[in-house]
Amino acid sequence: MSNFKEIYMPFKKFIPAGQSTFSLDIPEYHSDREFFFSYLELTPEIFSEQAAVMNLDTEEELSQNVEYKLYYKIIFNPEMPVFKPTENVVIPISVVNSINIMNEINTNFEFKKPVGLKHLGFFIDWYDEKFDEVEDMTWDEFVQIVMAEEYYREPYDSDLHYDKLPESARSVPGANNYLFPTNLSLDVMDSIRFRINIAPHVNVVCSTDGQLLKMGFIQNQIGPRKKNNKFIFSNRYSMGFMTITALLPPTINFIPANPLNIFLESNIPMYATEPFSFFLTKEKTFKNINFTEISNVMDKYATDYVNFTFKLGYDETTKRFSFEYPMNASFNSMVIVLSTDLAERLGFGLTTEITINNNTGKKVDDAFDVSIVETKARALIMDTNMVLVVNNNVSSMTTVGINEAYMAALYPSNFGTTMVIPQVESCFKPPTMTLSKRLLNNNGSVSANFKLLRFFDHNDLVNLMWTMGAYISGTLRGTKPHK
Repeated sequence: MSNFKEIYMPFKKFIPAGQSTFSLDIPEYHSDREFFFSYLELTPEIFSEQAAVMNLDTEEELSQNVEYKLYYKIIFNPEMPVFKPTENVVIPISVVNSINIMNEINTNFEFKKPVGLKHLGFFIDWYDEKFDEVEDMTWDEFVQIVMAEEYYREPYDSDLHYDKLPESARSVPGANNYLFPTNLSLDVMDSIRFRINIAPHVNVVCSTDGQLLKMGFIQNQIGPRKKNNKFIFSNRYSMGFMTITALLPPTINFIPANPLNIFLESNIPMYATEPFSFFLTKEKTFKNINFTEISNVMDKYATDYVNFTFKLGYDETTKRFSFEYPMNASFNSMVIVLSTDLAERLGFGLTTEITINNNTGKKVDDAFDVSIVETKARALIMDTNMVLVVNNNVSSMTTVGINEAYMAALYPSNFGTTMVIPQVESCFKPPTMTLSKRLLNNNGSVSANFKLLRFFDHNDLVNLMWTMGAYISGTLRGTKPHK
């Protein structure tokens, strides 16, 4: 007698507005079975919203986080560079002090910061290698409590010793905002290092290396002369500033042989940022005003990673959301890409790419009318009429008109407010699927991926894309595979 037991996997998954796929993770030790749906139901999200408005949800359920994602696609104008070569910074040979060189660079590039950037493209600060030997202490504590007397020959005073970087550099993660030590003794200077800080996808182009060598950067850090006989420091990462720390202590006073001419340039014509997430509790998602918190998340993202500033505004009178873009002709195109559920919630429908030309959504009424919930759900479901569930990992030659392997068909229930597998289907052998170990996850499970399809008129089969979210629930059963 076989010990091979049938397994049952009850599940409930959320499918955001405008999306049509869901996945189930099956433990690898169960993955050798054949799987089929013994029950499956698709329910519009509107019933979940109705329950919350009617105070039927528990506090635990209302406090669950809902995740939304967005990212940026940016194309630069080749005829109008973000950093214009004419806006270079020239440090004349009359500047004979490396601290003054740092201050000249920082002040000038702050003044020339392009519109639409959170931070200047390039600045210099300093670091103390003694901090590498410190444990259980922050940099602020190290400077203010331990080193202030040695650095400045007086107790720490925030008015005198802090906020010495240009304003836009102060919020760069890891930037040192303290005054360069005024005590220039060998004991202090021996562990002090200048640092070059470069914004994402920016080249710093220098005409000479003399001043940089005196500031403690060695030739291997500076590199050889490159294009147009210039020295180039390049940050080719799209996320965050790159920092280069000098390997040697600086020479403070020296006579430069040549003026130092510096200009900045973008080192790619376009790029897409990494996606970032915005979270609201389920309870907060019911009120429009709470979505303005996206502006804070966008500002944090600009501060820590991408350096481009966008905002989201909301007009409480018209109940419309609008994205605000920087007015800078150097950007040929700036696109905010939203997940489908976020685009729909903000009034943009399923148009996920938001540009300056379509930056205002339609009216979003967040006053929930519980009396028409069933009517809306029934209209949506009856209009959809039938939903096909297919195995999204396997192509099929056995289902007419469908490339993927057919798993189930959902039809309106008796009440027309959900979609289910008809009871008559229990009279027939259900379609089954097997799992590929190529889809093994790091957590020791194998993914079963499914897609929902629907028919338009004239028998056109397309991905299911509802303008509201939905819950798919049911039981996936695993049985002994047929030989």
